[in-house]
Amino acid sequence: MMKILSNLYKVLNMHNISDFIIGIRNNYTIHRILMGLKLKEFVFNKGITLDIGGEYKSSYEDNWNIDKNLLYHIDINGTPDINVDVNFLPFKNDSISNFGCFNVLELIESPHNAVNDCFRVLKSDGSLVGYVPFLYPIHNQPIDYWRFSRSGLFNMLIKAGFKNIIIEPIGGRFIVLYDVILPKKIFFIRIFLSTISILLNFLYEKFHSSKYNKEMYPSGYFFIAKK
Repeated sequence: MMKILSNLYKVLNMHNISDFIIGIRNNYTIHRILMGLKLKEFVFNKGITLDIGGEYKSSYEDNWNIDKNLLYHIDINGTPDINVDVNFLPFKNDSISNFGCFNVLELIESPHNAVNDCFRVLKSDGSLVGYVPFLYPIHNQPIDYWRFSRSGLFNMLIKAGFKNIIIEPIGGRFIVLYDVILPKKIFFIRIFLSTISILLNFLYEKFHSSKYNKEMYPSGYFFIAKK
């Protein structure tokens, strides 16, 4: 059992394995947990940060290394801090330090317009940090429009003007399998199946290419685009 937990710890690259357990308890997908861990590693610029599509405090907000007093949620509907259309941001050029854009671009009918406008209002050293799903079920019906491959996402960011771009696939065939099934009712079943899924992913990558597994079977992509 200790060997299993040790391998799990290495695979998730955690400082505390409790992050994984808490995520599973909260019915998170594995890729959602891994996204949060990637987000913890990123240091945002000082200044105003806008969370796109965040009507209220997000579940991953505690992972952001930012001044929470300068964080504002923006959305076209509901009761966010600022009610705006991300395609037509009412902010001055070069005025925003960071954008968070997690599981949002696939829900926008013209995502390239949104990315272009984010680039316009970002400061010269500003960052657009986000996540898009790939091998993941339809959600937020009926406004789930897109799935982005690495090259599709990269081209959209380049055309908007971003120059320093990092795109990292998250997942693998067994993680995708768990996230599609996602048993929600019994915690012990979730923790068992999620642990098995991660360990199978780990073992598969021991005998095959880790890069191939994630590139060919990505749950989605974590990305950082700097102006």
